Amino acid sequence: MLFKAVFLLFVLNIFEVKPEEYENEHHEFVSAVLKKNKSDPNRFTFAGKHYYVANIFTADFYKAIQFCRQQKMQLLSINSKLENDRIGRFIEDNGMSRGHFWTSASNHGGDGEWVWLSTGQNIVYTNWYPGEPSGISRENNTENCIEARHFGSHGFTWNDLPCHLKAYFICESNSDCD
Repeated sequence: MLFKAVFLLFVLNIFEVKPEEYENEHHEFVSAVLKKNKSDPNRFTFAGKHYYVANIFTADFYKAIQFCRQQKMQLLSINSKLENDRIGRFIEDNGMSRGHFWTSASNHGGDGEWVWLSTGQNIVYTNWYPGEPSGISRENNTENCIEARHFGSHGFTWNDLPCHLKAYFICESNSDCD
């Protein structure tokens, strides 16, 4: 954590961004970093898709969508076991296994159908943690959004959560973000 704080101050200094501006408008700051730093360790490419793992700050589901769009990317959709496993391996290999990551999946339509909001497609491939989707949290909040995370021996699996909770997230694009 100390490394992240020192790194953040270093980057803020390079781009002459005041920390209070970062707190208020971090999306613009991070956008500048993404555009300039193609070798960011949080970026990877797999099967023609470019991914950015946002683990500097957390956001609710809607802010995560907004951030990805500001980067000319979309919030993550996972279409195969191969893709799910590759993303999970990247998360694990880069020391982020304890993180919770929003995907673009939602069942806001109320019909029980899960949809990737980034593509508008119904979810075909799933990798639910056993007992999920549960649909309701312990606090009686409706769970309409999907996070992906490492659940021990179950690997990189999915869980439904209330959309207002904050989590890290993963953006993706079919073309390199400029």
